[in-house]
Amino acid sequence: MMILVNGGIVLSDKNESVIVGAFRELGIEATEIICDETSCVVSVNVKVKPGSKCENIKLDEEGILAISFSAKPVEGEANKYVKKFLAKKLGISSGSVELISGEKSKNKKLYLSFANKVGKDDSYYVARVKKLLED
Repeated sequence: MMILVNGGIVLSDKNESVIVGAFRELGIEATEIICDETSCVVSVNVKVKPGSKCENIKLDEEGILAISFSAKPVEGEANKYVKKFLAKKLGISSGSVELISGEKSKNKKLYLSFANKVGKDDSYYVARVKKLLED
């Protein structure tokens, strides 16, 4: 079943994008998918642990990304860090990571926008997603 939303297509679980499939293959719950011919937006939940001694990303038992980092949760610095960190890991711009909810919470909902362009297509993004939990 496909539904048109603001010119994009929302895909059901039976017809998910390959990018969302890569998230789910790792056990990461992608909670919303909006795709069209030029881009795909994936909504994921993250738990942040600001003020940590080391930087890392792992998957918790609920399929939520847990991100630890040293930046303090002061004046939005932690939110900026999470956006830059995920953008770098996924090969997207920090402007392609949008905080939807949880601005002052450790539990956040993010929209990740993957735009198909020269040198960056679905296979590029799938490879980046699959490396997300490595290191």
